[in-house]
Amino acid sequence: MARTCRNVARYSCWFCCLCCPCYLLTPALAADLPITIHPDHPNAVTFSGEEARFVRFVIAPGGSSSSEPCIDELEVYGPAGPANLAVAGGGARVTASSCLGGYPQHAIPHLNDGLYGNDRSWIAAGTGEEWAQIELPAPSMVSKVVFSRDRLGRYADRVPVAFEVRLSMDGERWKTVAKVRGRAAAGATGAATGGAPALPAPPPPPAPLRGAPAIEACAPELLP
Repeated sequence: MARTCRNVARYSCWFCCLCCPCYLLTPALAADLPITIHPDHPNAVTFSGEEARFVRFVIAPGGSSSSEPCIDELEVYGPAGPANLAVAGGGARVTASSCLGGYPQHAIPHLNDGLYGNDRSWIAAGTGEEWAQIELPAPSMVSKVVFSRDRLGRYADRVPVAFEVRLSMDGERWKTVAKVRGRAAAGATGAATGGAPALPAPPPPPAPLRGAPAIEACAPELLP
């Protein structure tokens, strides 16, 4: 059973085994219609199934609703079934272009740990082109990428709104299979959305203990 959501030309909200509701982005449709991306729901980007070993979610320069972009979970699905191919427990490996240092709650491994919410998320270190990448355990058919900013609904800033999905078999030669240029849902960027109150920034990192080394949860998963 399906129902059509408020952006009828660009979305379908499906009651399925994956999520309820799921905002299905269809970037191949007319470019003059706005795409709304919801911070507290799974946003599914679908495309024709292709075999890949590497799946890269590339956020365009300035492609966040505010400040550095944040993702609490990056999921990958194939056409054959509802299993999330990207989850770390299944053998997938995650890397990223950068990571906001000093915030252990915003670490790269949180991208595919199967847990949702701001405290289990990744934040990039900058606002230029940034990316998060899933290396699957083996080449697989891929037809959908799902992401969210904070599926627990506490934070709605830092939403990726301009991004591409790229696939590769070797991690060097890439094919863009989806390109989205959208906007965050009302309230997701604070006062910039038309009078909504500004949302609080992510909590600050804990103060380091005297004489203890700083906690850095980014470096082991970074790629050049």
